[in-house]
Amino acid sequence: MSCELIWEQQGFLFRYSGVATDDDLRRVNIEVLDDPRFDSQTYQIADFSNITKLEFSSEIIHWIAKSDSRAALRNPNIRVAVVGRQSLLLGLANMYRIYFDLNGGTWKQKQFAAMEQARAWLDDNA
Repeated sequence: MSCELIWEQQGFLFRYSGVATDDDLRRVNIEVLDDPRFDSQTYQIADFSNITKLEFSSEIIHWIAKSDSRAALRNPNIRVAVVGRQSLLLGLANMYRIYFDLNGGTWKQKQFAAMEQARAWLDDNA
């Protein structure tokens, strides 16, 4: 498994390592949405700072954006922080944002080079 799901007091963290795949992304997304804690959370951090390779397809990005836009109806209070420096990650995060917006998603999203920056943004926007 190259993605660990960590529930925090007000949010959840996806910590990726090694090779991040479509299956990893789909699995943790389903796990979060099936958990009743999701309804009361206020943030999500997707931490890609320890990956060696990113193997996400455009199809999974579209699927996740559509799934998340439906989840935003259930919990509109989520803010999404994406952590990582890979240029492919930044491109995929932008693709997600476009698909998410087109599907009516309302969550705020921002990309960061470091976890400290992401947590500061989440604290400032609480």
